[in-house]
Amino acid sequence: MPSGRWITELFGSDPCQLCVPLCVCVQGKLSSQGKLLEQDTFGVLEQDGGVLSRSKERRIFLFEHIVIFSEILHKGSTPGYLFKHSIKVNSLAMQDSVEGDQLQFVLWCRGSEERFTLQAPSPSVRTSWLEQITQLLETQRDFLSGPPLTVGDVTQNEMEDWYDWRAQGALSTEVFSKR
Repeated sequence: MPSGRWITELFGSDPCQLCVPLCVCVQGKLSSQGKLLEQDTFGVLEQDGGVLSRSKERRIFLFEHIVIFSEILHKGSTPGYLFKHSIKVNSLAMQDSVEGDQLQFVLWCRGSEERFTLQAPSPSVRTSWLEQITQLLETQRDFLSGPPLTVGDVTQNEMEDWYDWRAQGALSTEVFSKR
C-alpha cells in the first residue's frame, strides 16, 4: 500500500461529504467505498491477542462499505488524517456495549482477534454510530438471507461485494443462479 501521499476526494454538493483528506491506503477510490455516513473523533483502545494498548485519539470515518481509522495530523490550519486501519463492512462485527461504560462500543473484523474499543465523545454520537452500523449489518444480513438472485437482478456494486464475500468464504456461488 502506498504511504505518505495525500488526496482530497470531492463528493459532490452534499455539505457533509465535501472533503475527506486521507492518506492513500484504501484500495481504489475513496468514493467507491459508498456514501460517507458518519465521521467523528473517538478514543480508541486496540486489543490484539489479549494485549491492550493505551487509548489513542482517532478520527473514524464510516462509509457504506468500509470503516476507516485514522490518526489526526495538524499541519497548519488544515487538519489531515493518516490512515491507520480499516474494516470492510462485509467483515464487520460489533458489540454495542462495554460493561460499566455508557460511551463505549467495540468493532472488529470477523475472524480476527484484533478488537477496537471506541469511546464516543457523547452519548448522542455513540447512539448515532450504533444505529448506522446496526442498519448496515441488518441490510447485509437481509441481503444474504433473501431469496436466490438471478444474474439479471445483480447490480455492479452487488457483484463487487459478492466477490469480496466469496473471497472471504461468506457467500457460496449457489446464491446466483442462471436464468
